Amino acid sequence: MEKTVKTVIIALGSNLGNRLNTINSAIHKIESEVGPIINIADCIETTPFEMESVENFLNSCIEIETKLTAWEVLKKLQKIEIHLGRPEKTKGKNESRTIDLDIIFYDSQVIETTELSIPHKEYHTRGFVLIPLLQIAPNFIDPSKYLTVKQLIN
Repeated sequence: MEKTVKTVIIALGSNLGNRLNTINSAIHKIESEVGPIINIADCIETTPFEMESVENFLNSCIEIETKLTAWEVLKKLQKIEIHLGRPEKTKGKNESRTIDLDIIFYDSQVIETTELSIPHKEYHTRGFVLIPLLQIAPNFIDPSKYLTVKQLIN
């Protein structure tokens, strides 16, 4: 049985090293290992959220198409993070990092397991995700809130 193509939206963030270079490297790796990129938001610079870091983040979102399952996408993103210098195990989720890749949406699916939550649980409260998301997918409907990205921002 042939797998169907799914639309996936991924948030990217970096606040260590050459942030723009790292984000661009992540985008190229995602395109080669996960699927073609349909849309890329501009990078925005943001202050760290719920962190004691002094290094600002660069954040963006991309929209891709893939035939991989959500779990396969997650595993590929984790490998890309490690390849780009993120430690495999971190002391806490709120520490500086070379790269952070989060699945925000996987088509219109709602997935809730211990290792994967889609839509991403907290994306709608984070301007550093919503602003780039609004640029590439303003009319995407959150399958758990039944609101478009544009409606979530307003």
